[in-house]
Amino acid sequence: MVKIEIKIIILLLTLNNNMSEEENNLICWSLRCSDKDENTIEQLESSNKIILPESILYAYKDHEFPIHFTVENIETKISSVCGVFEFTSSPGTALFPYHLMQSLFINEGDTCSFTIALPICGSYIKLKPHKTAFIELSDPKAILEHHLSKNYTVLTKGETISIKYIDETYYIDVVECEPADTIHITNSDINLDFDEPIDYVEPLDYVEPTTTPPENIIIPRSSLPALHRDMKPMSDRFVPFSGSGNRLGNK
Repeated sequence: MVKIEIKIIILLLTLNNNMSEEENNLICWSLRCSDKDENTIEQLESSNKIILPESILYAYKDHEFPIHFTVENIETKISSVCGVFEFTSSPGTALFPYHLMQSLFINEGDTCSFTIALPICGSYIKLKPHKTAFIELSDPKAILEHHLSKNYTVLTKGETISIKYIDETYYIDVVECEPADTIHITNSDINLDFDEPIDYVEPLDYVEPTTTPPENIIIPRSSLPALHRDMKPMSDRFVPFSGSGNRLGNK
């Protein structure tokens, strides 16, 4: 009797494992291919958050939130760690920001695997903007902190994040993360550094202009006025009686 019960338990565990593996393979679509409203799409397009089906929420309801998943492209094996915006997608599907699909080389309708990720609390990040225009904004650190707290709960070394500010989208590479390559940044005291932007150009060194004495200029006699043209050149040697004469007296 005991042996039969053990076999039944093992069989049930095997079935459950197979079922969870199938549930964690989802068909991926971009947000533009969904029924989500424009405001939701606009917000998520500048984030690394995805939308998953309700079944995933039930499967991981005992985990501490915010919850993160490692998403792997089954074909290319390229992966990234993502946050979750909500659990409202259709059964068996996941919705992605388009820039995230591009970085993972996911096409519309591709299948990816989703496994739970447990990133540790971060302490330091170094970012490299693509454009110098970003660090020339009035307060780029404040803009970045506001955007990250709203749209990014996790960062991974090597990924590119996008920030939409006013009417411009800025792309920024994550160069370093500490104390691990993937960190969560929610309710964390993060030290932030900026690397030189990709399009940064070193300013030219200022060279003090130098004044040089003019070279000797030779003016042809033909170009001189007639009065000066008829004058004989002066000699360095004394020439007697070479001056002009003046009449003295009446004669």
